[in-house]
Amino acid sequence: MGLRRHGLLLLLAALPAARPANAQRLGAELADAGHDALRILASPAHIQTDDLPTLGAVIGGAVVVGALDAPIQRWIDRHEGSLLVRAATPFREGSPLSRLGLAGTLWPVSGALYLAGLIADDRALRDAGLGCGATLAASTTIRHAIYRLVSRPRPGTGERPYAISVPGGDWEHHSFFAGHTSNIVGCTAFWDRRFRLGAAALPLYALAAGVSVSRTIDGAHWASDTYVGVAFGYAAGRLVADRMRGRVEPRTTEPDPALVLVVRWPAR
Repeated sequence: MGLRRHGLLLLLAALPAARPANAQRLGAELADAGHDALRILASPAHIQTDDLPTLGAVIGGAVVVGALDAPIQRWIDRHEGSLLVRAATPFREGSPLSRLGLAGTLWPVSGALYLAGLIADDRALRDAGLGCGATLAASTTIRHAIYRLVSRPRPGTGERPYAISVPGGDWEHHSFFAGHTSNIVGCTAFWDRRFRLGAAALPLYALAAGVSVSRTIDGAHWASDTYVGVAFGYAAGRLVADRMRGRVEPRTTEPDPALVLVVRWPAR
C-alpha cells in the first residue's frame, strides 16, 4: 500500500505543476482516463456479434489450459532444473524484478510519467502515465470483485485446481486471475499500441513474460490464471490505447473495440 499511496501522491503533486491556462485541459485528460477505465468495466455490454468468434476462441483456450493446470504444475515441480524454470529465476518471488507486476510498483511509474509530462508540457508522457493508470484501475477493480465472489486455491496450497467455491476466500484462495500478469501486460500492451513501439516493445513484453511465467512457477497461480491474466491485460491495454488514439488522431484510428479478451487487429 505504501508504493500505491506514493503513486497517488505523485498524481496529486502533478496538479500544482500544471500551468493555470492548461488546468481545464488537464482536468479533461484525467476525466478521459477515468472514462477509459469505466469503459473496460462496461465492455461486456458492448460486445458485438462479430466479436463472438474471437471471444469463443479465447474462452476455449482457457478451458484447454485449465484442463492441463494440474499436469503443468506437476511438471514444473519435477523439473526445477529445466531451461524454462531457470530462465524465470530473475523474476522469482523475492527478487527485485518480481515486483514489476505489482500495482504498487506500476502506480508510482504511472504517476511519475504523468508528472513529468506536466512539467515538460509533453502530451505523450502524460498519456503514457494516464493510460497505464486506467488499465491498472480497471484490472484491480475487476480482480478484487472476482476475489470476493469466487475462491480458487493457489497451487502452493496443495489443493486441487478445481476446488472452486463461493464466496471468495483469503489471500491463498485468490488464484483467479493473475494480478501481476494482467497489470504488467496491460501497461505494456497500452504503451505498445498507443505509441506504435514496434520492435522496441519486445524488451517490455519480455519483462511481462518473465513476470507472468514466474508466478506460475512459484505456485502463486495456475497456468489458466496466467492465461486469462495475459488475455485480459492485453485486451484492456489495447482498448485504452485505441480510445486515447481516437482522441488524438480521430481520422486515422479505428473505433474502439469491445473488450473480448483479444481485440480486433487493425485492418491496415
